[in-house]
Amino acid sequence: MSCQSLHYPHPLDTKARRRLEDQRRMRYRRAIEEYWEQRRLSVGLADFLYSSR
Repeated sequence: MSCQSLHYPHPLDTKARRRLEDQRRMRYRRAIEEYWEQRRLSVGLADFLYSSR
């Protein structure tokens, strides 16, 4: 059994496999960017809330 058949239901050509890998990378990158944006907003909100006391 080939390694490729373990990951995909049917063999993919190089272009399709690259496209799927790019999509996975972009989802990962967007998740990281969203995480850091949420942290930045949380810090800004905390600074605002505690500075107004």
